[in-house]
Amino acid sequence: MMPLTLNFTRALEREYYCQLPQKAGPVDLKTTFDAHKNSLYYFEAWNAMSMFYNDANTSPDEIYNIGEYEEDISEILKEQGDKLTIKFEKA
Repeated sequence: MMPLTLNFTRALEREYYCQLPQKAGPVDLKTTFDAHKNSLYYFEAWNAMSMFYNDANTSPDEIYNIGEYEEDISEILKEQGDKLTIKFEKA
């Protein structure tokens, strides 16, 4: 599945999200309603990934925390436009 290029759309002045090209496998992660900046999340109901640049409460939508960035990229994301393309590669 890697590398993977995804096209994200800005939403609600808090995140960029995109629909994944295929359904993710079983999710064995804790759900939350509290999204934190500099983190990646998965919305199972929409099969979407989100990158948050501001903290937010996503209630009533539960989300899965996929992970955090090693560096603070929130200010960089805030400066981007309505669309963002990112290529993910295996480390």
